[in-house]
Amino acid sequence: MTGAITRVGLLRAGLFFLLLIAIPLFGAPGWILNTLIFTIMYAALASSWNLVGGYAGYPSLGHVAFFGIGAYSIGILFSDDVFGGFVPFLVLPLIGLAVGLLSLPIGWVSMRTRADVFAIVTITLLFITQTLAFNLKSLTGGAQGTSVAPAPFGVDHYDWPFYFVMVILLAGLTAPVTEPRPDEPLPPGTTLLAAPTPELPLVTEPVPLLRLGSRLEVLPRLGIAPETELRPVAALLAGSG
Repeated sequence: MTGAITRVGLLRAGLFFLLLIAIPLFGAPGWILNTLIFTIMYAALASSWNLVGGYAGYPSLGHVAFFGIGAYSIGILFSDDVFGGFVPFLVLPLIGLAVGLLSLPIGWVSMRTRADVFAIVTITLLFITQTLAFNLKSLTGGAQGTSVAPAPFGVDHYDWPFYFVMVILLAGLTAPVTEPRPDEPLPPGTTLLAAPTPELPLVTEPVPLLRLGSRLEVLPRLGIAPETELRPVAALLAGSG
């Protein structure tokens, strides 16, 4: 996929994140910040999923398993003491790296599958992680879960560290995503396409479905015959053509 970081895109992103930074500084109540913390957290999770399920076209249904492993790791390590409150934030990158290393053998196996099989492999990972979390009660707390010890932050600004860490995380996940080049606009109807059989390669470049000429240009560049029958990724998930 060809792309570029445009000035307009940088301006929009800058304004968006400036707005997020300004919200607590202008006295937003705690319940708004708490709601935004969860909103930004799930936006970051969705952005990371989009790299696999959107740009690459792999229908990952177990992405949240790695999110849960990281969350449980923080809860287990700091269930009794947070060592001043900021140590868990400093440990977060190390936990992210550890979970990333854990995902390597899983990805080595799952990325060799396609479409429905890949979806089955990833959702199996989710169920295995969920089952372990429910049954390892001495470690995870079972169905009740575990929690991090309260941080010794001031009441007036208690949510600020959590909020700004989430904003930084979202910025880091969205920064690598580039926009289409100005000279290659993507018209309405553009989507990622995937080959319907495992023997054919996966198309990882957006294809304008409404412009046959563009389709005839794109597919040969990817080493796929223009007459190859392809289906949208969404159709593969739905099990229809």
